[in-house]
Amino acid sequence: MQFIKTGFFVLLSVDVGLYLRYGTANEALEQIAWLILLATFLYDSLDLDLAYASRFEQFGIHAAQTVGYGLAIYTCWGYWAAGDTSSFVNSAAWLAICALLAYDVYAPGSNGGLEWRARNVAKVVLYAVVVGLVGLWGWQGVTEDDADSLVSAYDAALWIGCFAIVELRVFDFEMKEATKLAPHPIKS
Repeated sequence: MQFIKTGFFVLLSVDVGLYLRYGTANEALEQIAWLILLATFLYDSLDLDLAYASRFEQFGIHAAQTVGYGLAIYTCWGYWAAGDTSSFVNSAAWLAICALLAYDVYAPGSNGGLEWRARNVAKVVLYAVVVGLVGLWGWQGVTEDDADSLVSAYDAALWIGCFAIVELRVFDFEMKEATKLAPHPIKS
């Protein structure tokens, strides 16, 4: 698993570097925003059952997230203003996914409860939207010989893989919590 994580982060570093060098200012800012948010979620999902070690640690994480969300909202609005509908939808879907992940990390509900199921259904729908956009951009890239669309498809697929690592950590934590709370059979 560590090899897969390392591979994702090497590819992500190259991806972010390419957008910083060759992308528009809005695309470069968006890459930085998602990188900040991914880093904070990865950090927070390491030990979901432990409190922050200090107020400084908590403040630092929340300050970084505020910057990340601010940049993400700003770039989402930039796509809307530019009339780039698919990038706007992608950005808005990722903002919603991050909001749900934040809820998972900071206020986890009862595993298996109604709000837990509703949250997971919402995540499935949002991930379906971003996967659909990967397919759309890939199709456009191949059929229209459009390198920008192919890069967008690659970029979006890469971010899905990176955020899947956080989702797997949350899922693993939820399953461990569910087994702790499950009644143990009585041996006779």
